[in-house]
Amino acid sequence: MLVLSEVIEDRKVMSIHAGKAIAKLSAAVIEQTTLKIIGFSVRAPGIKFFTVLHSSDIREWGALGVVVNSEDAIIEVDENMPKVRKVIDSKFILDGLGVRTESGKRLGKVVNFIFETEGYFIVKLYVERAGILSLAGKTLIIERGCITNVTNKFIEVKDAVIKSEAQKNTKAEYGFEA
Repeated sequence: MLVLSEVIEDRKVMSIHAGKAIAKLSAAVIEQTTLKIIGFSVRAPGIKFFTVLHSSDIREWGALGVVVNSEDAIIEVDENMPKVRKVIDSKFILDGLGVRTESGKRLGKVVNFIFETEGYFIVKLYVERAGILSLAGKTLIIERGCITNVTNKFIEVKDAVIKSEAQKNTKAEYGFEA
């Protein structure tokens, strides 16, 4: 199943064991080098520390929210979780991150993304155009295969993305629709 990132915020976490909502999703915790969602930060009454719901603990995504087995799926991040802690400490945030080509041409900023719920990999980026290109009102949709590098400051994509846009006005071959 493909999920648009804008539906993450305030999505309920439903527990089969409790039979009710136990928390709400806040944001995706994304591993920078692989663009994989390792979990979601959550908030709920009574939670005082930074807590996450690991993506592997989610049984399904539904109209009411995400379904987990029990409250035990929501865990406080501490020193016993070095991999998760490292990703959280990197403070990588995809929304608002600049996008440019390998040759350095700025394309815009990430405003949304799509991820799949099988492996929780990000498969598409929605990029709002920068500068005068924003007047056309076209949002770039960049496929995962077009991404060549990801840093804390920008995402780099293949130059072919821009070349194909110049060749076709309505639909490009290299990973995005105009």
